Amino acid sequence: MVSFGCEDKNKTPIPEERICPQCGEEIEVFTVKGRVIEDAVCTCGYVIREEAPILTVQDIQ
Repeated sequence: MVSFGCEDKNKTPIPEERICPQCGEEIEVFTVKGRVIEDAVCTCGYVIREEAPILTVQDIQ
């Protein structure tokens, strides 16, 4: 996905490495504005759940 301008940049998912609290392995998650946008499953079975998006006034209209 190619981003154009500031608004598109904020909507582009960013891959992050997080540590599994159950086994200590690294899990790759995708975030937008610091929030996980889809479930990520570790090899041990632990799931980092998708977080609810932050709604802005622009989203509501």
